[in-house]
Amino acid sequence: MNNFRFADCHSCLPVRPDADINMLKVHYEAGCRYVSINVGMDLQPVSQIFSTIASFRRQISESDFLIQAENFSDIERAFREEKLAVSFDLEGSLPLLDNKDTLALYKKLGLRQIHLAYNRNNSIAGGAHDPVKQGLTKFGEEIVREIHRLGILMDLSHSSEETARDICALSRTLNKPVLYSHANPRAIVKHERNISDEIIQEVAKTGGIIAINGVAKFVGSSDLNPLAMIPHIEHCAALVGTDKVAIGLDYCYDDGISDIPSDCNRGFWWPIQSGYGENGLGGKYISPENLCKICEELARLNYQEDEIAAICSKNLLVLIDKSWY
Repeated sequence: MNNFRFADCHSCLPVRPDADINMLKVHYEAGCRYVSINVGMDLQPVSQIFSTIASFRRQISESDFLIQAENFSDIERAFREEKLAVSFDLEGSLPLLDNKDTLALYKKLGLRQIHLAYNRNNSIAGGAHDPVKQGLTKFGEEIVREIHRLGILMDLSHSSEETARDICALSRTLNKPVLYSHANPRAIVKHERNISDEIIQEVAKTGGIIAINGVAKFVGSSDLNPLAMIPHIEHCAALVGTDKVAIGLDYCYDDGISDIPSDCNRGFWWPIQSGYGENGLGGKYISPENLCKICEELARLNYQEDEIAAICSKNLLVLIDKSWY
């Protein structure tokens, strides 16, 4: 199983310009050859996001093991040359500044994936932890159309199910796939950030995928047992097929320095009643080093080699090949 190469739909470096991108060596040495990394959330100012993007792009250009993934051929090259291709994603649409034109600018800077609400409602979409149920707004519909037009992956993570349902319906009229880059089935672990079987099926109808994450509270393993991801993978595979399942670890690198603004109300973005703790976020994450253990367990459960390869990388790569341009 050590011969498998992996594609991670979403993980996180600290969103700071002084963060060392060489932390991604952990992904690389685990056999990962593509990863989308977060460069900003709704709770971070645009100045912080832009300075982080500038730093990350420079560091990637100077690296001997990283490739900036501008197109699908860059990812193919990373697999061929045994390097790690990196693209950027945004968690929430507040960094767009209510301006549709900023999407094209972010794309020029390396953005290839975005979801529209980080846990809370905004002018575009509803968030998973907001007490006021909200779907996609009229302006949100314009944003979704522009995301698809630009060839950016339309992510549904952290959104309300109302928003997810609206985006799936609109995307189907446009014949465009969507994805959850880091979400798990609520049927296995009941949590507001996990998603219903109905929404999993709606995503599959668009031709999209569900990437299973390794966040302890969402996967249901306080001791970070990587095999706790298996029931989530199996549930989605049984529901919509192995060709609609991927990995999005949501692994958060921590260098001991916070990237959260000092005036941020953590309890707003990560509600205590949802199990996040008094300091907000505070997650524990299954690390990339455990990806091979997941492959080994799937093999033990009699998944075929091509099915395991599909879940670990090929399903995401097929989606990217169809979606990026």
